[in-house]
This record gives sequence, structure tokens and C-alpha cells, in this order.
Amino acid sequence: MSEIHIGAEGLERELAEAFSRIVEDGASEIRLTLHEAITPNHRLAELLRAQVVGAPSVRRVVLSHPSPGVRFVASSLSLLMPQVVFHAITTPSKSTPAPADPSPGPSGASFLVAHVAGTDPSQSVEEAFAQAARRRSRVLVLVLDADRHVDRRLVTLVSDALERVLTLEMLLVVHPSPSVGFLASGLGLRCPRVRVVACANELEARELAAGR
Repeated sequence: MSEIHIGAEGLERELAEAFSRIVEDGASEIRLTLHEAITPNHRLAELLRAQVVGAPSVRRVVLSHPSPGVRFVASSLSLLMPQVVFHAITTPSKSTPAPADPSPGPSGASFLVAHVAGTDPSQSVEEAFAQAARRRSRVLVLVLDADRHVDRRLVTLVSDALERVLTLEMLLVVHPSPSVGFLASGLGLRCPRVRVVACANELEARELAAGR
């Protein structure tokens, strides 16, 4: 497997140069270790997609980054390019993020944690986003019940509520199933102004929210 480190300076140029070497070598499996200053978001997914399209030999891509948000990027690319296998690996960060104020205040600087429980998720989802709107939260951690099936209806419920809360900049969706990545991808496509990240557990989501 070819391993390439991608720096934060001139991201487009770094990716173009990396994939130029990949095409020249005819590599089929690559690992891209992304600098921790790079934000795993829609722009990164689009830049990677454009480069992978131009590298027909590539069949497997492993993305390595400290942020769990890299899973969102891998999930998005898997949806856009099903002929290529994408994996995400979270690596330890070289810097320690400053902790956030754990109690939401009027400035909306901290994050809010809400749980979606019960047989019908609609009420829990509405209450969670209504609370985020009242507190003018910038970040919402939405914890889904582990037994809940992640389906298209849930995507619609959350995206409709998300579009009404204009203060939100980041949504972290928590569920142990790998399908939470597809939920995050769907929400990200429907509401591109908000960074949507899939997390396997609440602790991981809280750490990411605090270190955003």
C-alpha cells in the first residue's frame, strides 16, 4: 500500500501532486495521512473525489486523520464512488485542544447534548433542535438510541429540524452502527452549511465537540 502525507498548506496542490505520483505508479491501494490542521468536510470530500476519478488504478483508499470527522468524508466518498473502497482511521492528535465551557450560555459558544429515545423519534428530535435554537447553540451532539434503526425517515426528520436552527454550525450524530456514516452523509448533502459528523459513541462526540 502506498502511503502519502498530505500537508495543510495548499491542499489542492498537495493532493494533485500526490495523485500524480499515484497515477504514475499505478497504485491500487493508498493511505493518505492528512495533516491535523485539515478540516474533514465537504470540500475535502469533493477534492478527493476529483483526484480519485482521475486515478483509475485506485481501488482502495485509507484516510488517516485525528478527527472522527474523517469517517464522514469516507462515508460520503463511498456513496459517491461505490466502485472504490474507502476506509477511515482516526489517529492521535499532536496538539491538545482547549476544553470548551460545558454549560451552554447565551453566546452559543458551547455545545448541547440531546438524546433521541422512544419508539417515535419525531418528538425527541424536535425537542432537541428546539432546545438548540433557544440556547443559540453552535454545536449539537445528537445521541440516537443504540437499538434504533437508522433509516431514510430519520434522515428527513433530522434534516428538516436542522434547517430551522440557523445558529448551528456542527451536528454530531451518535450511533454504534456503521450506517450512522450514511445518515451523516445524507444530512450533510441536504444541509451543506452545517458540518455533520458521525460518531460511534457519546464520549467520542463530546471530545470532538469540545475540541472543534
